[in-house]
This record gives sequence, structure tokens and C-alpha cells, in this order.
Amino acid sequence: MSGVDVRFVAGLDDHSTFPDIVRDAGLDQRFGVIQDTYVPGATDGMVFDEPLWNALVEFVLGSASDGVLTVCPSLDRMKEQAWDRFLAAWLAQAPEDRDPPDALFLRRADKLVLSLITDPWYAIGGPPLYHDSYAYSLFSSADLGPQVQAHLRQANLGGQWALSEEVVRVSRVRPGAQERLQKAFSLDWLKPRPKA
Repeated sequence: MSGVDVRFVAGLDDHSTFPDIVRDAGLDQRFGVIQDTYVPGATDGMVFDEPLWNALVEFVLGSASDGVLTVCPSLDRMKEQAWDRFLAAWLAQAPEDRDPPDALFLRRADKLVLSLITDPWYAIGGPPLYHDSYAYSLFSSADLGPQVQAHLRQANLGGQWALSEEVVRVSRVRPGAQERLQKAFSLDWLKPRPKA
């Protein structure tokens, strides 16, 4: 497969999945790898680039040789399973039936140190930055952006991906700002208040 566009994003925004398990572990540094799913000439308009996902898994596994990797196929159910067990079942599927799991969790000494979260924006369109893509978010306690980009450049020796040089910086709406705006533009303050 050739011609797969890959873009990068750094920071948390209001569109990226940030699971409680990741937040509670203090993994607040996000570096996202966005794989466009539209590839001209593909029979199915939406393409999952398995080699790209495998390269990201290799990065995660290489981040802690003494770490334990688990998989959460669905964040809705939050049932983790051992990496080896998941991989055996996943590889038994036909390649066209494979989709990436919702999450990978890497732990060292029972402490979550790195997570890879998948947002499948190909299925629902998505906001402009993520429209028709798989967005893979790596969460850690330190910025891993340069290391992830270097790893993907090295894995791209065949030129199968068009890797962007740019990293888009994003941020969330300041906590509470959205609520303050809603309050400021509502007419609730005109309603009579109950007497104490």
C-alpha cells in the first residue's frame, strides 16, 4: 500500500479520548499519529494501515523492555487481556477483518507508564483535524513526539507513508471555561431564586 498520509498532533483537545485510567496514572502528555483512511485506488474507501499500527506497537513495546503490555479491545467494557492472547486471536482473523483495539496499556512494576489509544474517526467522519482517520494517541508522562516521529521515519524506509513534517499543537478549552460561557449567555440569572 502506498500513499497513506500520516499527520501528527501534540496536546490534548476536546476531541481526543482521554480515559480515566490514563488520566489517573498522570499520563497527561499526548502525541497523536493521524492516519488518513482515504487512499486513492483502494477498493474500499477506508483503509486501516496495519503496518503503521504495528510500528506504533513496536514503539510501545520498545519503551520498556521490562514492561507488561495488555490490550483493551473496547474501552466501553474495560476488560484487559494479555498482549499474546489478543495477538494470537487477532492474527487468526482475515487481514480485511482486523481493526486495532481501543487501547494498549504498558505497565512497569504494576504502574501504567504508556498507553496507545485508538480513535476510529473513519466510522463517523470526525472534526476537521481527524476527519476520516484513525487517530492513535500515545499518552505518557513526558513528551514522546520526537521519538515517535524518528521511529516512524526509520520504519518508513519503503516510503509507504507520507509523513508530515509539521506537528499541529492543540489544547483543550480551559476547564470550566465552557460552563462559564454557557452561564454568561443564558438567561438563568433572570429566573427568581428560591428564598432561603
